[in-house]
Amino acid sequence: MRKLLLSLLLLLPCTALADIPVSDLVTCNGATSQVKFAVIDETDAGDKEIVAAVAGKKIRVLSYVIIASATSTVRWESGPGGTALTGSMSLSTIKSTESSCSVIGCFQAVAGESLSLETTGAVSFDGHLTYIECS
Repeated sequence: MRKLLLSLLLLLPCTALADIPVSDLVTCNGATSQVKFAVIDETDAGDKEIVAAVAGKKIRVLSYVIIASATSTVRWESGPGGTALTGSMSLSTIKSTESSCSVIGCFQAVAGESLSLETTGAVSFDGHLTYIECS
């Protein structure tokens, strides 16, 4: 029954999940994980820590949106200058890159490492992400 419910929830848009206690639905390696949120608000090129490292935990991204004020690229990494978690994504002026809401996750940082965003161009990067911490 729980698998059926989870399968049906994956078909709903994120806004439909707003009134459901998501922390009861999101599991990572058999443990319930609290859904958390972070703001993306960066203004220049380089490696930016978006979510701080948590000892023994992997930061798993469930969804994100990033918008840039001018042409640039972004790439998610496990730790500043660390392992690439995505390919380099090109952004043009006032265009965004995003991933849909997923209780499974899009990607995750290495255990004990922060979630970082590598950016190019001296432009403004703004957005938000939803994540959980997994053992």
